[in-house]
Amino acid sequence: MKKWFLAMFVSIISLHGASLSTTNVKINMISTYSDGIAHVQTIPRHDITGLSCTNDYWAILDTNKPESKAIYSALIAAKMADKQIHIEVNDTGSDTFCNLHRITIK
Repeated sequence: MKKWFLAMFVSIISLHGASLSTTNVKINMISTYSDGIAHVQTIPRHDITGLSCTNDYWAILDTNKPESKAIYSALIAAKMADKQIHIEVNDTGSDTFCNLHRITIK
């Protein structure tokens, strides 16, 4: 029973992808493309230690998804106000860029 539970837990974690938080960063740049994918750059760069994504220069956000609208608005507000933020990225985006999963404005 314990082995079954552990196997299910690992499968669920793998399905959702690992995530990692970085605190006390500021938005340096937001670059949005015509396909709705926004690339977000922070200062300092976000942490990707242990994730499968390989680029810490940009985190991506698909603004076509309804659930991403609030994150995109918060990014713009944080940039305009020059506020420090806390971001969380996960490796369910592309192989190269981490997916921006969460933002908290301080």
